[in-house]
Amino acid sequence: MSIKIKYNLEGNEIRYNSIEDINDYDKVVYIIFSPCSFNELPKLPNLLKRLYCPYNNLTELSELPNSLEELWCLINELTSLPELPNSLRYLDCSDNQLTSLPKLPNSLEILKCGWNDLIKTVKYTYVMKFVY
Repeated sequence: MSIKIKYNLEGNEIRYNSIEDINDYDKVVYIIFSPCSFNELPKLPNLLKRLYCPYNNLTELSELPNSLEELWCLINELTSLPELPNSLRYLDCSDNQLTSLPKLPNSLEILKCGWNDLIKTVKYTYVMKFVY
């Protein structure tokens, strides 16, 4: 199902069960894809700040926009994460199948990564407010 919307969605949320192309929505800053049974996400808008995509069937995430500040990708089937943007402040990747984490950006304040298969030790060279 392809959804075509011709409105300015700045400051709004997209909550649809299926969406093929959101590239036309470059001013969207907050997207909720949950629960949508997605195996993969579409290309994300360049100005996206918050991505909420739990309760899907995601096995990988596409390239994340440099503007992303919050990523909620818990309760999926992720085995790895892509390179994380330097703007990221919040990451919840709990309840996946991760065996390691990528390099964490210095901007990260909150990391939630429980209920994974993490076997690789991550060296933290900075202090985060919460890690659990």
